Amino acid sequence: MKSPSIPNILKLSASVFASTALPLLAQDVAQPDPYEWVVETYSFPAHELVQGFASEERGSLTAPKFPEGDLTEDGTIDFLRKSHSIVTHYLKKQGLALPEGTVVVFDPESLSLAARAPRITQQSIHFTSAAYRAGVPTFLELNTVLLEGEAATIREQLALAGETPDHSGILQRLEAAVPAGTVSILKRNRIEARSGQRAKIDETREIVAPSNLAMAPDGMVLYDTESHREGTIWEMDPVVGGDEKMIDLNLSLRHHFAPSARRFVPFARTGEATLSSVALEPSTASATSQFTLANSTTKMVGVWKPQSVVGAPGAPDRLQAGFISADIVEVLPLPNLKLAEILTKHANAVAPIPEGRPVFDKVAEEIPEGMIVRRFRIPPTFLTNTADNRSGPADPFASMPAGGAVAEPTFTVRATAKDILASYGIPFPEGSSANFLPETSTLVVRNTPENISLVEAIVMSIRGGGQTGIGITTYFVEGSAETIRAAVAASRRLANHVGAWQSLAENPAIRHLGSYWVESRSGQRSQLKAVTEFHFPSGNGVETGPEKDEKEKPEDGQEPVGTLYGTFDVSEIGTSIEIDSVLGGDGNTIELNYAISYDYADPSTGAVPVAAGADGAIQLDGPTTQLHRATLSGISTVRDGMVRLVGFWRPEGTPRFEQQDLLQAVFMKVDVLAADQSDE
Repeated sequence: MKSPSIPNILKLSASVFASTALPLLAQDVAQPDPYEWVVETYSFPAHELVQGFASEERGSLTAPKFPEGDLTEDGTIDFLRKSHSIVTHYLKKQGLALPEGTVVVFDPESLSLAARAPRITQQSIHFTSAAYRAGVPTFLELNTVLLEGEAATIREQLALAGETPDHSGILQRLEAAVPAGTVSILKRNRIEARSGQRAKIDETREIVAPSNLAMAPDGMVLYDTESHREGTIWEMDPVVGGDEKMIDLNLSLRHHFAPSARRFVPFARTGEATLSSVALEPSTASATSQFTLANSTTKMVGVWKPQSVVGAPGAPDRLQAGFISADIVEVLPLPNLKLAEILTKHANAVAPIPEGRPVFDKVAEEIPEGMIVRRFRIPPTFLTNTADNRSGPADPFASMPAGGAVAEPTFTVRATAKDILASYGIPFPEGSSANFLPETSTLVVRNTPENISLVEAIVMSIRGGGQTGIGITTYFVEGSAETIRAAVAASRRLANHVGAWQSLAENPAIRHLGSYWVESRSGQRSQLKAVTEFHFPSGNGVETGPEKDEKEKPEDGQEPVGTLYGTFDVSEIGTSIEIDSVLGGDGNTIELNYAISYDYADPSTGAVPVAAGADGAIQLDGPTTQLHRATLSGISTVRDGMVRLVGFWRPEGTPRFEQQDLLQAVFMKVDVLAADQSDE
């Protein structure tokens, strides 16, 4: 469990940088009355209702077709009565308990079912609908959003990212800030895919640029060309889980956050001039990750600073963020909404709503009064999934005595289905029961309708599989050496550095350099980059043709100067964060491997020196390139929700750093995110 103080502290820290008030999070609302009568419509692909099903009491039955054209009142009620009679009989055969006053109607063409029933009954119908839809063909719809905004506005939402596995609310609040001008949408895209098939969104343009430039003896510029694509590319490999609810997603994003820059790189000097070669240097943000998300939820893929190297104070402080939403789309007809209309108008003509609390019919005589029976398909590992035992299998050597002697055999009492449900807090009044049928992985529960609803929630939670992700938020800050050293000293020998982070976040003299977010699954590597390619000279030379014979040489006997060329290396300048995290068996402890590369100033390349020194002496020298970079790599153990100051350094290489006594520091916050909100 997370410390209750951490979310509040981080929200306070985020507010220090906030300049725009965004809508508040939705407040808890009162739960609706479970016995209120309502009308609901469902996709209900029960093909027995379409093709017919056998009934011992009534023979072969098929749901009537929905009448075409405008219906008279009498025709509507006649259809409603016939459909209700057959559908009610069918649902009761499936084990659903329908209280007196319930009216159901079915359209075979659209595979739609509408019901007027108490909310508690609607929950059971919804659960049954979901079970039928499990065998329906599906595909995935993936929607992506790239946005940019004031850093304070995005940081305010970034502080909340580790508190929920579904970032839909974060995206909605950022989109709500667009009219105020603090956030702008860069790109929206959509792609469809099937489970296990790769999908790609390529919104790029091709750029052909000169390469391998050289100067010929007659002054002609020689060159080849090479091309690259500039824009945004999403690559996704989604796999839908067996529960038809969770989605394992491998994802790669590459986004050019600025146009490629053309820069001339000096590589040689002749007696007449300095030679430079043009270089095209793209600026890209890239994220490579893998995580699990629930159907119809949103993940924040990454947050980054759209600037390779933070410039002097006063430059616009902006952040960019990428989001992806995944929806499992069932290949079903659109629901027939007219069913709900006719139920609302004419259901009382079939069965009026009785006064008082709904009374549920018994399915069989042996079922006690007020109880119903439900069947659930659940994973075969159900009997090992108690609420108090989620940290993995027991240690097989835990009972072995010292010295390795074999312990006496002991009897083990295996938990029953009722024991497991009771461990989740499900009441079992007299006459109730729960049994697990391993042959079909079916859970059979006899209980009150209220408690059956609780069992449905537990089953949905178990089906979620308990997948978790690990979200990493990284903050870079800069301040006076005295202030940073005080924060470092305050965090010494502490596992949680949230106090040091809070002291810096509340200090208006502290400069926020950049904020970054990346998430991945336990045991898998993720990476986030915001970099610009930087070309620097690594050598040069003269390429001459084959030696000519005496007749071909010029009259002065001199060979012409050969082609002059330069060679170059490329380094990525900016911020790179690599994470390899492993979640412990307790569900809270994380083994964290990290590698951080941060360029705090632009590289500097010394000018190509002149060919001759004083007194005619020949001095051989070449250009020198210096990278101003801090690199950190380490292995640490943290707990869910902790903040760590993982490193600090003294920046150098620019007049601003030389004129001030400054230090820079990097903090990381680690959050364990359940893939399904219902698991929390």
